[in-house]
Amino acid sequence: MNKKIKVIQKDINQNDQAVAGKYITANEKSALLRLMSNRHGVVKIEGTEQRKQAIQYLNEVPYNALVYPALEVWGTRGKSAKTFLSGTTITDLYTLYRFDNFLKGKLTEISRIFEGAFLGSISYHLENQ
Repeated sequence: MNKKIKVIQKDINQNDQAVAGKYITANEKSALLRLMSNRHGVVKIEGTEQRKQAIQYLNEVPYNALVYPALEVWGTRGKSAKTFLSGTTITDLYTLYRFDNFLKGKLTEISRIFEGAFLGSISYHLENQ
């Protein structure tokens, strides 16, 4: 069975209006930038250098991994926080993503040390019974 998976997000046209029934593909980074600005309130990118940097961020990090975890930190308060606090930039989101990955890596590393010590202690005690 050959199933196709679609990204369920609305496309944004040049006038920044939602186009119903169209899906954003992974290579439409400029459409994702407009979506971030219109739907989530991320500060608009101005200038070619900022746009290139923002597209580089989106090439490195999937849109959903960049936006939705950060909504818990910088999102407006409420039951369905879908917009960021005013002044939030894509660089802020990328920095938070990088810090989160760094912290997860360090915590995993530390937990492996304790796991090894714990397993060694258990095996020592079971062997000497």
